[in-house]
Amino acid sequence: MTTSTLYRKIKGLTGLSANEFIRKYRLQKSLKYMKDEGYNISETAYACGFSDSGYFRNCFKQEFGITPSEYLKQLHQK
Repeated sequence: MTTSTLYRKIKGLTGLSANEFIRKYRLQKSLKYMKDEGYNISETAYACGFSDSGYFRNCFKQEFGITPSEYLKQLHQK
């Protein structure tokens, strides 16, 4: 399968571009790392494939409506 065919299939099945799909998957995985593994924000960003923790924070806030630090505060309050 060619790369362009794969990208078209992902778009057709999910409605997202391949990059958006991968980013969403990584962000979902980041929740698990912070909740279950106890990773901090930088560790989580790098473990999920983000080379820039600032970019990770921006993507996280865009996806979930809160920053990673706000998410961690909510976890520790429970």
